[in-house]
Amino acid sequence: MEHFLKSTNGTVNVDGIDFDYEAIVSGNVVGMRQPHGEFHSEIDKTSVDVEIENITPEPTNEQSKKIYSAVYDDVMGKNLWDFVD
Repeated sequence: MEHFLKSTNGTVNVDGIDFDYEAIVSGNVVGMRQPHGEFHSEIDKTSVDVEIENITPEPTNEQSKKIYSAVYDDVMGKNLWDFVD
């Protein structure tokens, strides 16, 4: 098992407002030997964590939960292998 940690940024739209974000993405890559002998690695999607470091403009408390969900969906929609060093 290999752990990865990488920063990313992007923009999400919540309530008609574009919010720019910076986040740290972490998770695990797990590997297993296949029956025919090859080694196969994949990202354990259940281990992926997204920690938001910065959001602009400053959201209201009500928007914060929606933004976290939108950022998580945005990150999970990216090629997660780009986060693995």
